Amino acid sequence: MSFDVARRTIDETVSAGCKKLRLLLMGGEPFMDFDLLRRVVEYARDHVENVHIKTVSNGTLIHGEVQQWLYENRDSVFVSVSLDGDRENHNRNRCGSYDKIDFPFFIRTYGKEAEASMVASTENLDSLCHNVQHVEGLGFNVKCVLADDDNWDAERDCPRLAEQLDRLIQYYLTHPERKPFTMLRESLGNVNTQMNIGHCRPFVNMHCVAPDGQRYACHRCTPYYNNGAWQILETDTVSSDGGIMESCASCVARNVCCVCPALVHSLRNNKPMAATMCRLFRVVHRANAAFVAQLFLSHPEHPYIKSMQHPAEMIDGARSILTHLAL
Repeated sequence: MSFDVARRTIDETVSAGCKKLRLLLMGGEPFMDFDLLRRVVEYARDHVENVHIKTVSNGTLIHGEVQQWLYENRDSVFVSVSLDGDRENHNRNRCGSYDKIDFPFFIRTYGKEAEASMVASTENLDSLCHNVQHVEGLGFNVKCVLADDDNWDAERDCPRLAEQLDRLIQYYLTHPERKPFTMLRESLGNVNTQMNIGHCRPFVNMHCVAPDGQRYACHRCTPYYNNGAWQILETDTVSSDGGIMESCASCVARNVCCVCPALVHSLRNNKPMAATMCRLFRVVHRANAAFVAQLFLSHPEHPYIKSMQHPAEMIDGARSILTHLAL
């Protein structure tokens, strides 16, 4: 992307009356052009009063001058590190980059908020519990998603995912100092609400600009991402309404499932894959419900309970999931 495209995008956002901007700089690897990244950040901060910048990086280029700049700007620039587990598991998917990442720098810079972005795939699924524990042991909170465009098979992978999530549940129950990774932090308090859940809304509260200046619903719709089996055929129709199948409208988990509109839209065009992902999502929802149930029944003083804003609604949502959502 040229600086002119970035500048013009920020100017148009400001002229539209934006008072609070969350700017996500995506790659590839954003730090391959550190000078551009730095110019964009500085321009945004000079023209928007309230701006927060986030980027996702493999961490291999964050050394020396880059580290110094990030540390000095840590209050407004946040870096999430792509990290898939221990050395062996990470290097299998990330070109042998594990030893090129300065993990202590991110912990020193962001403290308890330091974040690692992990991808669970068919290849590393049996190591999910181990990988999460390893990355948390380095000091990171773990944000984890199921891999897009992978060869998922419901009969093979649902039991594997369920086993790993159960092991992680037992781990968090006995390690209250650990913050549960995102796959076990669903907002079950939203399960029975009639309110409109504040999901991502492409072209409303989310805009994406590609390097050539072309606008898309989100980064998932750009040619860079939209090039595999998970095709988004009409990017201008991506919305936050509906689900991946007709049955989603009456599903008890509809308010906590498929919060990514681009993911939903891409799966609608592939019914077998949609059915497979639905079964995997159900495993995740039931694991969250089981986790909440065990917390309140056996560990009422657990810090995760104390961090819940609406514990009664969480219990109610967990009960609904366990009662009405079959695997």
